[in-house]
Amino acid sequence: MPRVVVRDASADLKTDIAAVLDQFGGISSLVQDRPVLVKPNGVHFNPGQATATGFLEALFGLLRDASLRRLFLMESCTAGNLTRVVFRVLGWDRLCRKYGVQPVYLDEGRTRPLRLPGETQPVQIPAFLYERLIERRPEHFYLNVPRLKTHSMSHVTLGIKNQQGLLIPRDRMTDHNFQLGRRLVRILGRFRPDFTLVEGLTATIYGHFPLARDLKKSIVDTRVIIGGDDVVAVDTVGARILGYQTDEIDHLRGAGEAGLGCADLAQIQVIGDLSRFRERYPYLPELQIPESIRCIHGRERACIQGCRGNTEMTIDLMVGDYGGRGGWNFICGKGIAREELAGLEGDFLIVGPCAAAEAGDHIKRTYPGRRVFIVPEHNDLAAMSGKVALLTRPKFWKMLPLAPWTTLGLLLKARKNGLLARLISPL
Repeated sequence: MPRVVVRDASADLKTDIAAVLDQFGGISSLVQDRPVLVKPNGVHFNPGQATATGFLEALFGLLRDASLRRLFLMESCTAGNLTRVVFRVLGWDRLCRKYGVQPVYLDEGRTRPLRLPGETQPVQIPAFLYERLIERRPEHFYLNVPRLKTHSMSHVTLGIKNQQGLLIPRDRMTDHNFQLGRRLVRILGRFRPDFTLVEGLTATIYGHFPLARDLKKSIVDTRVIIGGDDVVAVDTVGARILGYQTDEIDHLRGAGEAGLGCADLAQIQVIGDLSRFRERYPYLPELQIPESIRCIHGRERACIQGCRGNTEMTIDLMVGDYGGRGGWNFICGKGIAREELAGLEGDFLIVGPCAAAEAGDHIKRTYPGRRVFIVPEHNDLAAMSGKVALLTRPKFWKMLPLAPWTTLGLLLKARKNGLLARLISPL
């Protein structure tokens, strides 16, 4: 029976983390003097989206106290962003210098091909990961440190979903639609953490990408740490804390059925008290898209896990947080009714292969002289965000978390090291 520790977090995070690990023999016994590869959730630098910096500092302090010296902090942030910028804004680069941790920017450098279970075409992963987590796996300790979050596309994002960042940005687009859950299970089939430690000092609800407008209601005080050596069991308990059951979450149910871990809460030994977690936290954002932006969805399918979900969240972000404007049309999905495409005003954004095939040429013929932007791939965040920016014309200076020259310097370093990230461009 797998064990999962649920511990109330205190002001002494180092002691709390040690107490969780002690249930499994302690940090020294677990690591056995191997290099430690720490994978946080560093999807973005905005509040509520990444593993708490204070939690990582406590973890690094504990690792150093145990005389562990070969430490790595590795991440590849969301498409359209730059991991070096995320590290700088969150202060992770400072933590690395303070504790002697090697930062690893997984959106840079050489890659190696890897075939995921059940897929015919190989994906590309950073050579750093291939050499350590594929070729010489037993020689390394892989510590997964996600944040406790709901997610509009997968209900929750915990240890399993956190591994999406192990693929290079382009290869994350594959099956980032209604098949996302199955893709996450296939990634788990190749990458199994030695230990998963969920940072739940607070939890992010109403989806995974809260706007500044909604930040107060989107961050709740949970003060919990969840840990275990079975990532599926840890995620099962984490989902329960957020108010969800295994059968509601595609990737969690699929991982259990594939024998990759225990997804049955009744078969997990929970060390700690779950009784105070009684709420079911919302996983969908409360969008406020202006009526002047007409959203037309396919009647057969419009995937919240990809073309629809990410585009509408990006529109809301550009308008709600960055002062963008409306007056245009967004089309996505399969089974688009022709009558909905008649008499439209303004320019067009068509996202995804289904909508591109069904509506692309029709819109160009019907509205000559209008701007028609087509993003033909599933969940091409960088391309889609660039076109949304072009249509909404947000106040771009609000989007920059650092001085322009600082951002440029980080970008030049990344390019010199072989940048793999797909950055936002409105061109």
